[in-house]
Amino acid sequence: MKKIILVFFLTLIIAGFLSGEEITTGIVEFEEKNDTGIDNAGVIIPEVLVSHLKNIGTYTLSERVLLKKVLEEQALQMSGMIDEEMAGEVGKLFGLEAIVTGSIMKIGEEITISGRVIKTETGEIIASGTVEFSDLDMLKENLEKLAYFLSGYSEDDYKKVKLSYKLSKNNYGVRLGSGYAQNHNDAGSSGLLLSLFYQGEKFGAEFNGIPPIMTNVALVNPVVSFFPFAHLGFGTSFIFCSDELSKADKDELGEDHWHGEYMSVLFGINLRASEALRGSIYMGPTIDTRIVYEDEANVEKEYTEGFQFEFPPPAITLDAEYWFPNNMSLRFMFIMAGGDGTLEDGSDEEGMTTLFLTLSLGYKFSL
Repeated sequence: MKKIILVFFLTLIIAGFLSGEEITTGIVEFEEKNDTGIDNAGVIIPEVLVSHLKNIGTYTLSERVLLKKVLEEQALQMSGMIDEEMAGEVGKLFGLEAIVTGSIMKIGEEITISGRVIKTETGEIIASGTVEFSDLDMLKENLEKLAYFLSGYSEDDYKKVKLSYKLSKNNYGVRLGSGYAQNHNDAGSSGLLLSLFYQGEKFGAEFNGIPPIMTNVALVNPVVSFFPFAHLGFGTSFIFCSDELSKADKDELGEDHWHGEYMSVLFGINLRASEALRGSIYMGPTIDTRIVYEDEANVEKEYTEGFQFEFPPPAITLDAEYWFPNNMSLRFMFIMAGGDGTLEDGSDEEGMTTLFLTLSLGYKFSL
């Protein structure tokens, strides 16, 4: 009985190795059904497909495209795209286990490229695919997509592979923007928002800052994130905010003047919904607060407090960013920072919150 079980498992292991062997495959000139606007498309398209198929690695590929002229010289009647019967003859002639064949045609402005992989021994079609596009600039991208289909990948599989590949790139970039800032007593421009960032497959880091130039608010916001999943990540960030919005009106009589400083630690999630769309939400407690209040009589009081946690949290960041194909992005960001403070003798308590709404343009490059 033990010997039977051992033989059974050995058979499974050997079968697994055999099933993982690459198939020796050749690609033949594609049939051009009409003029597509691509010179010598029947040869050029298979040549490009060969390079993509090699990168994918499902097949062991012949080094060259088998041209129609060569096949006709071998007494093979080529009336169009190679069929299952003719694939067997080509396979025997060139020692191939499979043949990649296909066709190109244009209807109106749309170009259609179809391909299939035929097993030469049985005539079985083991993979096939079709791509359609109207912009010739998209030719290379669509041929890569077709190569994945011919390698046995589905549309969803291809999207996952492409997303994983693009997320694996190390992207560096910068964002510049501005927006609106408000506290309970005043409002104004948020000034210049500067953001420097790094985006990798598993790790990300960025720094968001608003310097106190041409505005009465300042912000420091570093962020570190980790992505254990393709679409979902986790991270932590820190906020330091200095708000002197109402100081701008200090010379006006009858105004109350506030100055607030808060520090917060936040934790949150990052979402990579697609290659182009990203977003995040972070929340956390305030760990230090200092609020200076100056009333109409210019009497100043200082309120301070340490760690504060409540719900909803006193510190929140929320952002959404969309990346365009030209490596430019548009990003919306909402930031809330604040805290409550008490006088030294505990006789009074005041709170203050600062809100930011910003819009920025970003640019990235990959290494």
